This record gives sequence, structure tokens and C-alpha cells, in this order.
Amino acid sequence: ISDKHYLSLGTPQGRSTGESKDELRDFFNKTDVILAIGTRFATANASDSQKIIQIDIDPKEIGRNNNNTLGIEGDAKRGMEQLLFAVQSMIGPRKSRKAELEKIVFNRTNNPKTRVEPQASFVEALREGIPEDGIVVTDMTIMAYYARANFPTYHPRSYFTSSYSGNLGSGYPTALGVKVARPDKPVISISGDGGFLFNSQELSTAVQFGINVVAVVFNDGAYGNVKRDMKGLFDNRSLGVELVNPDFMKLADAYGVVGMQTDTPDGLKQCLKDAISMERPVLIEVPIGEMPSPF
Repeated sequence: ISDKHYLSLGTPQGRSTGESKDELRDFFNKTDVILAIGTRFATANASDSQKIIQIDIDPKEIGRNNNNTLGIEGDAKRGMEQLLFAVQSMIGPRKSRKAELEKIVFNRTNNPKTRVEPQASFVEALREGIPEDGIVVTDMTIMAYYARANFPTYHPRSYFTSSYSGNLGSGYPTALGVKVARPDKPVISISGDGGFLFNSQELSTAVQFGINVVAVVFNDGAYGNVKRDMKGLFDNRSLGVELVNPDFMKLADAYGVVGMQTDTPDGLKQCLKDAISMERPVLIEVPIGEMPSPF
């Protein structure tokens, strides 16, 4: 469902507290029945009192993460079509909840207490700089963690993440595969410097075969998430997380890739627009400092 549609409420984040009220989380917690379609559905997202109806093509996934589950084994699309047919014969039209749901979305996306900077401004720049039908592929990085819940998507199969698998370094090579499959769409990968260097040699693949992916690399000179967590847990100490990076603009030039650099959200938005219009492999470096937790 497009994030422009009032039924697309987004992702419930964390827990509601007196200081930072999350209306979406409250709405989710008060729901007595949840229909989960094609999702692993972690137990952290539901309470024991909530009944879950889970549709999955893999019978081993049904009830794996919640005991209070009624399972429907089957294809998601065909299962939904048959379920809709069955429900329509039993239940008539109900009063619209559009106003209520629009209020939840508005308050969630405009709540300054849940906005984390500078991630929020950079994610907004990504959205404004990428066409609505563009495809985004994210690596495991601080900017992508924030984007999971806050980057609006408008088309099916337009946002890819390794998510629970946590495959550091997968973003850029996955984006190359996505671009080969959808050469008619702009494809942008979002990486940190540490993750990008796992597979930066694939820049040669992009040039050799003319795979015009735009790689955005947020460079903080470290495995930033791990560094922040270590410092928080171990009296401001960290180990093995600092990086000695190449000059990313020289690296791009060495492979024959267009290199761009900016350290502001507005600059990133413009770089994205310019890069997408070139129809060439492009590397955009965004130098950043240490960032707060996106969670």
C-alpha cells in the first residue's frame, strides 16, 4: 500500500511513554486481532492477549514467534482473495475510520519527540531527491535503520533491505542485481563506509557492464552503530570499530565512476537528482560525524 494511502500507518516504533506518546504503538497495542500476511512477525511486536491470524506459504513460519496464533497456510495473494470473499459474505460495510487513521499518521510523522537528527533531514533529502518510482536498496547502516520506519514508499518492490538477516555489505551488490532486473527504474543504494567497503570492488562490475546504480555512502570513519553502542556500554570506550578509509572520490575516479561529495541534506538532494539524470554509475559520499541512536 502506498504511503500516501491512509491505511498505510507505517511501523510501530518502541514503546509509548508519558513523555513520548506514539499513537501508532497505542493503536497497535489496543488491537485485539492482528492479521499478519507473509511476515515472520517477531514476538516483541504483540502481547500474549492479542490473537494473531497468520497467512504464510511456509507452514514452519506459522506460530513460530507467537503461541496465540491461528494459521492459514497458503499463498499471500490467493489467500487474501479467498479471505475477502468469505468475509464479504458475512460482514457488511462499516463506518469509515479514515479521519482517525489520518490523524495517527499525521501525528506520527510530525511529532518532534520522535524525530532524530540529522538522520531525519538526510532521509527526507533522499526521498525528495529520488523519483517516486525509484528503487532504494539499503545496507545495514545508521541511516538505513532510520529510513526503515521513516522513508515513504509509493510502489511495490521499491524498498529492499536485508532486515533481520543483518547482511553488512549487501546493499551495493544487491542494488546492481536490482538494476539489472529493472533497468527502466532509478536504483539507489544506501550504505555506510564500513559496509560499502565489504564490496566496493563491485564498482568495476558496474562500469564493465554499464549498471547505472547510484551509490550513496554515509562516511563516519567507523562502524558507527557498533562504536556508539560500545561507548554507551563500556564507559565511553570502543575497540576495533575505527576505520582507515580510502579517499572515496579518488576511488570512484580509479574505477571510472562519477564521484560526488556533499555534507548537507540539500546538497544530497541535488546530487541525487544530478546523478540519476546522468545514466552512469555514480558514487555520492556524504561525510558525517558521530550520530545519535536512530531508535
